[in-house]
Amino acid sequence: SNIVVKDAFGPGYVYTPTSMPTVGDLRSTGQAFRVALADDAVNQVLASMHASGMLELSFDLEGEGDGSLLGDLADRVDLHMLQPPVLRADVEGGSVEIVVGDLLIDIINVQDGSELVVTRAAISGRLQLKVSVESGAIKLTTMTPELWVDIISDGVSGANLLAYDEVEQLATVGIVRVANVIDEMLSGFPIPSVAGTSIGETTFEPEDGYVVVGGSLTQMP
Repeated sequence: SNIVVKDAFGPGYVYTPTSMPTVGDLRSTGQAFRVALADDAVNQVLASMHASGMLELSFDLEGEGDGSLLGDLADRVDLHMLQPPVLRADVEGGSVEIVVGDLLIDIINVQDGSELVVTRAAISGRLQLKVSVESGAIKLTTMTPELWVDIISDGVSGANLLAYDEVEQLATVGIVRVANVIDEMLSGFPIPSVAGTSIGETTFEPEDGYVVVGGSLTQMP
């Protein structure tokens, strides 16, 4: 199956060749159901988001808020996602995360009608994912990011004007905004329903190429 954003055309997504997941014996797990969500499904969504431009973001620094401490040094931040983020299931660590490998951040200052890039940085990072089941669907929610910031000089007008900690702060704000967009798109992968029941307590575990969700079923009144 294919999952795409309408009218989004890109080079494709990262495909991970894996064997079928082991959902286990339901009697031994004590669970009523187990469902496996393939990382390929999530990566199709992320690649389509990238191809559609949904992850190309900007935010202003004028007035109060994120840029209130920068004075006249910067007016706007532009975020350019060079490659789509990728979901990764860490079997050994028991976690699921989204890996951001190529995010370019341009910090812009407007002078006499001209836009100057006063600082540029390349960002890579990881966003841990919380896996939950809501309204009969698997929901993936990004958590606090872990970032690596590399300040670069190519394409910058003069010397970089901002200190590393200032760039890191703006990078964190930027990737949180990217994460918010991703959260909206990963908010519901439907689980097949059983008539007359609702999903009760659930668990999840990463498996090679999959997120396996298991749980109980409660009889509806």
